[in-house]
Amino acid sequence: MNSSLSVEFKGNNGRFASLNADEVISALSQRFAGSWNVTSKTIDKSHTKAAARFGGGSKYWITLRGTESIALKNGDIVYPQITLRDQTYSGGALQVSFGLYRLVCTNGLMAFRSIVEPVRVPHYKNRVDILMQLVNIIESSAAKFTEVIAAANDIISQPVSPLSTISRLDLPPSLVKRLTDIIQSGLQRPEDDVNTIYGLYNLINEVDRTKARKNSTAYLQRDERMLSAILAAA
Repeated sequence: MNSSLSVEFKGNNGRFASLNADEVISALSQRFAGSWNVTSKTIDKSHTKAAARFGGGSKYWITLRGTESIALKNGDIVYPQITLRDQTYSGGALQVSFGLYRLVCTNGLMAFRSIVEPVRVPHYKNRVDILMQLVNIIESSAAKFTEVIAAANDIISQPVSPLSTISRLDLPPSLVKRLTDIIQSGLQRPEDDVNTIYGLYNLINEVDRTKARKNSTAYLQRDERMLSAILAAA
């Protein structure tokens, strides 16, 4: 058991098991020092009714980014990336997702759900042992990046009809319009061939991220399922 992590029991009869975000960040930073860079983002949600029922709470994201670069077959330089998403009040399971960080436009490719399913751990009392093993679970799962790289190389040349595909995705109308304008005007990055799944995904990811409101988390949640959605709509 990882003794550096502790659990606080909240809610009715203490049925919600909450990890301490600072402890998780510290444990990951220590375990992966040198081989992965660890960063975090926390958004206080104490003002919401959902968090208030648990005496307050927050949502937080922890990103582990590998320090060794990898070249994809199109020349893009990427880094292995692991994202942990969690909250300290009821309403969502802890989730660990696997993807890549793309250097050319400093955006993540975190949507390889069909290749490496995210690790999900509900905050139930009977899952405390799994929560406490979180650091070990992340370490053992990191070996999956061979499959992630292979999947990225596959979608680099996989064709797609960009405008038709975008119209079938569940995206905000303002984002659809912005993407359509960019594609019709040919203003996307030269590196992003929007007639391929890889290029279209990267365009959607980058525009959605750069246009997001401060402290918005909606684009992060969309990105987790974006590649699967594009593959289904193509």
